[in-house]
Amino acid sequence: QAHRLAYLLLQGAMAAGMALLIEVQVFMLEGELWHLSWWLYHFAMLAGFGLAAGSLYWQYRVTGDLGAIVEGLFLRRQVAGIRARDPRAMHALGAAIAAKDTETAGHIERVGDLTVMVGRRIGIGRERMDTLRLAGRLHDVGKLGVPNSILRKPGALTPEEFEVVKRHTTRGWHLAVRSEALAAVAPIIRAHHERMDGRGYPDGLKGDEIPLEARIVAVSDVWDALTCDRPYRRAMTWQAAAAIMAKDAGPHLDPDCVEALFDVLGLPGLSRLSGQTGDEALRRAA
Repeated sequence: QAHRLAYLLLQGAMAAGMALLIEVQVFMLEGELWHLSWWLYHFAMLAGFGLAAGSLYWQYRVTGDLGAIVEGLFLRRQVAGIRARDPRAMHALGAAIAAKDTETAGHIERVGDLTVMVGRRIGIGRERMDTLRLAGRLHDVGKLGVPNSILRKPGALTPEEFEVVKRHTTRGWHLAVRSEALAAVAPIIRAHHERMDGRGYPDGLKGDEIPLEARIVAVSDVWDALTCDRPYRRAMTWQAAAAIMAKDAGPHLDPDCVEALFDVLGLPGLSRLSGQTGDEALRRAA
């Protein structure tokens, strides 16, 4: 379950290693000394320990971080708690997301609050507001399991590292869709990095194919990412961030949602703003 939620090779390798060690017990109980089963017993034991130890070594060598395995196990436990409608599980999940990016510990709270304000300005109905609020707070749940060495990298991401980060949308969707309490939030989590021109991820949706709630989360998410300190740059001024968002209203972000955001923040409308697109800032904004 942890492997299916976290989508980490390490989790799968650990599960396979445990399966081999369970098989060892069968060989030990049923086998006879010096027969084929005796040799299989030793081979399975060596393979089981080797797979588990080798996967841990690989995880540490590649990422310098063994915390992902703990996060994967945490996800399994918390999703089980959410399915059982334990309110403590939801609070624990939100706290874990906030702690994942220590330099943006308040990111999910700010995005959650801003998402609700933008949703009200857009005209989201009261019956959909709870889902929108929850989506704003849990949009980055898929980052649990992403190595900190990537999330907190001070420089630009390599293409391979960016592919790892991009998987947080589908990882979060898988986590939410398996829980009745979060099922309505799952499509929003999956689509919050889609672009209006169809060049986003993970599904390449465009325009109205993207759920409105996901478009609202996207503008709130990008705004907070631009105006707060990140490992790869200092926070931008409101004026610089607004210019970037105005430039990308249309190809990247929903113009109506950007306009609603500016109204909420008391900023000038789109027609009065222009600027250069911050490609790396927008690429990393999450």
